[in-house]
Amino acid sequence: MKLINRVNFILVPIILGVLSFASVLAYLFFANHSAKVLASSVTRELHFFAEEIEQTLQRNRATANEILNSAELVRFLNSANPQFQAYAFEIRMRKLLASARQNSQQIEQVQLLDQDLNILIANSDNDDPFSDPVLLPFPDYVFNRYQYQRNSNDDDLTAQQFIYMDAQSKLRFGLLQPFSPKLLLEDLSRIPKQKHNLLLLGGAVNKLSALREKLMESYQLSPDEIKINWTSQVKDTKASTPLVSSGRGPYGQYLFQLRTSQFKLALTLPYKANAPLMGNLTLVLTGLVLTMTLVSFVVLRGLINKQVIKPINSLIEQIQASRAENNISLEHKDSSDEVSELNNAYIELLDDVQHLATNDTLTGLANRYSFQLWLERQLQRFEKTQQPMALLFIDLDNFKQVNDHYGHEVGDKLLKVFSERLITSIRPTDLAASMHTKALARLAGDEFAVLLSSVQGPQSAATVAQRILEMFEGGIEVEGTIHNVQASIGIAMVPQDGLHAQQLLKHADAAMYRAKSLGKNRYQFFTKAIALELAQKQQIEQSLSLALEEDGFELVFMPIYDIDSLQAVGAEALIRCPRLAKIGIYPDQFIPVAESTGLIKQIDLWVMERALQNLNEVRDDPAFTGYYLSINVSAVELHNKHYPEQVRRLLEKYQIDTSLVELELTETSLSNDDESSLTTLNNLKSMGLTLSLDDFGTGYTAFNQLAAYPVDSLKIDRSFTNQVGEKKTKKQPMVDIILSLAELYKLRVVAEGVETKAQLNYLRDKGCNRAQGYYLCKPVPWQELTKKLSVA
Repeated sequence: MKLINRVNFILVPIILGVLSFASVLAYLFFANHSAKVLASSVTRELHFFAEEIEQTLQRNRATANEILNSAELVRFLNSANPQFQAYAFEIRMRKLLASARQNSQQIEQVQLLDQDLNILIANSDNDDPFSDPVLLPFPDYVFNRYQYQRNSNDDDLTAQQFIYMDAQSKLRFGLLQPFSPKLLLEDLSRIPKQKHNLLLLGGAVNKLSALREKLMESYQLSPDEIKINWTSQVKDTKASTPLVSSGRGPYGQYLFQLRTSQFKLALTLPYKANAPLMGNLTLVLTGLVLTMTLVSFVVLRGLINKQVIKPINSLIEQIQASRAENNISLEHKDSSDEVSELNNAYIELLDDVQHLATNDTLTGLANRYSFQLWLERQLQRFEKTQQPMALLFIDLDNFKQVNDHYGHEVGDKLLKVFSERLITSIRPTDLAASMHTKALARLAGDEFAVLLSSVQGPQSAATVAQRILEMFEGGIEVEGTIHNVQASIGIAMVPQDGLHAQQLLKHADAAMYRAKSLGKNRYQFFTKAIALELAQKQQIEQSLSLALEEDGFELVFMPIYDIDSLQAVGAEALIRCPRLAKIGIYPDQFIPVAESTGLIKQIDLWVMERALQNLNEVRDDPAFTGYYLSINVSAVELHNKHYPEQVRRLLEKYQIDTSLVELELTETSLSNDDESSLTTLNNLKSMGLTLSLDDFGTGYTAFNQLAAYPVDSLKIDRSFTNQVGEKKTKKQPMVDIILSLAELYKLRVVAEGVETKAQLNYLRDKGCNRAQGYYLCKPVPWQELTKKLSVA
C-alpha cells in the first residue's frame, strides 16, 4: 500500500479520534452538569418530602397536645365511678377524639391506654361499637423501648414519634405519648413511671407515593426503576434538620440518602434519569464531529502530501536507482540533509534496539526475554539430539542488605562484579558443559540463570553449581568493602524436570527457594517432593482465590475469659476455609501461601469486615456490653501504608466503638524494628484500637523494643502454657518471666492454649489477667457464641 494511501487510513482515525475525544469531554462536561442539576433537584424534593413528613408529625403532636390538655380527658380519667365515667364523660371523649381526627385527616386511629396498656377508649375510621378495640399495630421496637424506659432508673419516660412501613409496604406514622391525667406534660417526672397513661395516634402517610410519582414524571422513569429503601428509627419528638447526601453507584446510578430524626430513606435512580436533561446532545455532537473530520482530513492530507510524501518519494527513487545498480543495502551517509540523517539514524537505532531487546543494560548479559527465546530453541533442538541439559537458577543471598545499607549504586556495582566472575567461571571449554553467550542471563534484580545445553548428567550440573558457589568464598569486594554475599542455586534437568521454558524456569525457581529454606549458600536439584509442594501451593492459591470470589471463608471465635471470674470478656476471630479443610489444609498452612502471593491483604480485609459486621449485630445487646473482638493482622499489613485508612473506613461503616476491637500481631512480625511498622502501629493506636502482641516469647523482642511498641497486652504462646504444671520443664519459668515483664510495662496478659484446670489455677495464682483454650471453650461459630452469651 502506498504511503499516501496509508496517510488516508491514518488521518481519518486520528482526526476522528481527536475530535471524538473532544466531543466525549464535552459530553462528559454536560453529563456532569446535568448530574449536578439532577442531584440538586432530587435533593430539593427530598427536603420537601422531609418537611412534609415533619409537618404531618407536628400536626400529630398538636393533636395529641389538644387531647391531653382537654378538660374532657381530665374528667374522664379522674372519675372514680366507672359507670358515671361511661355515662357522663365517655361520649364527650369520643366526640373529642373524633374531632381531633377530623382536624388532622391523616390520623386513622386514636387510643387512650391505662398504666397496664389496656385500651380505655379508642376512635378510628371503622369504629364498630360492638367490637373490642385492638391495640394499634405499632412496630415491636416502639413498645420495647417504652417498656425499657419505664423499667429503667436512668432514662426519662419520653414521647416516641415515628414513621414506619407496615406489612403491606405502606408508609404509616405513629405517636406514643406518656402522660398523667393529674399533671401537665412537663411535670411527668414528678410521678412514678408506672403510673403514666398512654395516648396512641396512628395513620397513613401518602407522601412517599407522591414523591415516587413526581420522580417518575420528572425523569420519565417506570416504577420499577426507582428504588426506595426505608429504615425507621425511634428518637425523641424534637425535630431535627434533615440531612441529604448524594453520590454515584458503580454502574452510574444516582444514590441519595435522606436522614432525619425519625427515619432514613435511601433512593436509587438509574443512570438514564438524566436523559431528559441531556436532550439530543449526542446527535448534535456526532454531526459536529463528522463535519469537522471531513474538513480537517481534506486540509491535512494536502499539507502532508506536499511536505512529507514528496520528499519520501524522492528518497524511494534514490533507493530504486541504487537497486538498479545491485546496491540495495542501507549504508551510513556523510551528508547532513534530513533524508541522510534519517537513514543513518535508522541504522544506528536498529543496532541499539537489537542490543536493548536482547541484553541486560547493567551487566551486558542476556535479559529474560532473549534467554527464554534461547531456552525454547535449545529445547526444540533437544528433540533431535536428546542431549541432556541443565538450567541453573541463581539468587544472591543477603543482597538486599547491601542495597539497604550501602545504596543501590553499590548494589549495581556488586551485580556487575558477579556477572564478570560468572562469565569467567563458566568457560566455553569447560569439560562439564559447552556454553553459548546467550546461555548466561540476568532475569531480574539479583536473579540469574545459566543454561548448560550439553551435560553428561546431574553431576556435571553440580560441578558448575559448586564452582559458582566457590566464587563467593571470602565475599565480593566493591569499592574497598568486602560484602558477605552468597548464592542459592536451583537446578532443573532436561528432560526429567520439563520440556517447556516456563515450566523449567518455574521448577528451577522452586528448587532455588528450597535451597534458601535449607540454609542458603548451596544448590538444590528439583525433586518430586518440591514438585508436590509446588502443586500444593498452586492448589492452595487457587482455592484461596476462589474463596475470595465466592465468599468461601468462615469465621469461628475462640472466647477469652477473665481468669478470676471466668466470665467471657471477648473472643478471638479465627479464619477457616472449608474448601481447604476438606483436604486437610488449615490456616497454619494456607496463611503463609496467602502472604507469599499477596492474597493476604484481601483476606485480612475480609476477616476485619466480617468480624466488625458480627460485632455490629450485637451492638445494642446488653449481653455484649464491653465485649471485644480480637482480630489477627498479617505482618504484611505493617508495611501497607493504606491499611490504617482501610481499617478506619470499616470502623465507620459499621459504627463500631474502637475500644471493642483489638488487633493481634505476632511477635516475629515485629522483629525488624523499622520505622514503617512503628508508624503503622501508631496510626492504628491513634484510632483508639488496642494492640496485642501474639505468640509472645517465641520471637526476639528486646526490652527496648517492647517499650517502643504501642501495645496494650501480651499473649503467652501455647507452647509455654502447655508446659505449666509439669515437674521437669525448662519452659515453665518463661510464663513467670512474661508475667513479670507485663507487670513492669503495665501490660495486660492473655494466656493461650489453656487445656487443664491445673494450668488455669497456676496462671490465676501468678496474676495472669485472661485466658483462652479448649479447657474453657473451643472455637465456635458466631451464632453459637451469641447464644452462649445471651443464655449467660
